[in-house]
Amino acid sequence: MVRNKRFRFPVNTLCGSGFRNFLKATRGHRIDRKGMYLLTGVSSFFLSVLGRPMELRDLRRTRGLASASPPVFIIGFWRSGTTLLHNLLCCHPDAAYVSTFQSIFPHHSPGNEWWLRPLVTPLLPRKRPADGVSLDFDLPQEEEIALGNLQALSFYYFMYFPDEIRDLIPRHLLLQEVSPQELSAWQCAYERLIGATQLRTGRTTFISKNPPNAFRIPLLLEMFPGARFISIFRNREEVIPSFHRFVTEVFRGISLQRWDDGKVLHDLEELYHLYQKKYEHDRKLIPAGRLLELQYEELLEDKRDVSRRLFRFLESTPEEEAQAMRCVSSFLGKMDEFHGGSDQK
Repeated sequence: MVRNKRFRFPVNTLCGSGFRNFLKATRGHRIDRKGMYLLTGVSSFFLSVLGRPMELRDLRRTRGLASASPPVFIIGFWRSGTTLLHNLLCCHPDAAYVSTFQSIFPHHSPGNEWWLRPLVTPLLPRKRPADGVSLDFDLPQEEEIALGNLQALSFYYFMYFPDEIRDLIPRHLLLQEVSPQELSAWQCAYERLIGATQLRTGRTTFISKNPPNAFRIPLLLEMFPGARFISIFRNREEVIPSFHRFVTEVFRGISLQRWDDGKVLHDLEELYHLYQKKYEHDRKLIPAGRLLELQYEELLEDKRDVSRRLFRFLESTPEEEAQAMRCVSSFLGKMDEFHGGSDQK
């Protein structure tokens, strides 16, 4: 099937949102790309109508699944190696994860995937912007876009409104300026998403890769008392320019606003300082034995050795570890083949 060659789209990822949620998510923001806004809204409306019957069935089937096993949260600042870490962990035979399709279309996975996926696959680029990492609807993906399509709180709304990054932090990243009803809706959406991944994969251990979660450790511990955390670090002088290049390409593809590049870079630097402060404080809340910390360079030096440590941290059986390591070897071979040995971040 012919695939999109560039990270440019007629609609953005809010097309996978319910229509009412699309209106909530965009209300009160300056809209500069009105054509994309209208096409995204129309797409959201028709997908909401067409997909509703199967969505209701999936809601009944996923109820209560999120509590089956404590989740594992990969955290770290953007461009710190979280993507590579996520792909390695998802080699575990019991790993449930959000796929790229589910991230964009959480209302339609798994029930409506059979008819929707062929329609939207031509729009999906073969590679991510800025770093050339492969994109495929089956591959593991972070869940912040999905959360923002299920309800109206998500820090990744900054990708649609890049001129408002700083304004979005208290409410959409830290979840501090929200009502009890809004917070409850966010929590229910997260549990629903986890249940849907378990239903789709037939597995129970949810592996989360979501950099905004580094700012939400206390809330995640309250929601999932048995959760484990894997935190990865990379040099500040590398992550900020890399993240800036990455989001600039994303903005060109899906933003609804014009942006000031200098302002964006300043906002990302302030975001990194906030990350350092929050993580240093909140890491102390994680019970002993449930936090594993890694350096990005350590992961690059020996991916297989780090993978073994990861699977032992998950308390894998010898059989599970052996199966996972076979998957890791296959994944790393494909990564070297298709990316020339370059590393995912």
